[in-house]
Amino acid sequence: MLIQMGHLEVEDLGLVGSPVKFSETPVGYKLPPPRPGEHTREVLERLLGYSADIIQELFNNQVIS
Repeated sequence: MLIQMGHLEVEDLGLVGSPVKFSETPVGYKLPPPRPGEHTREVLERLLGYSADIIQELFNNQVIS
C-alpha cells in the first residue's frame, strides 16, 4: 500500500504504508520521515553524550551536517 504525505522538501512524498491492518485500530501517519541530518545534534547530545563544543567542531570540520 502506498500513501502520500506532505514533506518540507517534497510536496507529495510517496511512502510505503503499513502492511498491518487492524479492524478497530486504524494506522495513523502523523509525521513525515526526517530529512538527512535533522536529528544529528539531538542524537549526539542526548544519546551519545557529546558536548556542544565537540559537536560544533564536527560541524565546522564538515564531518556532520
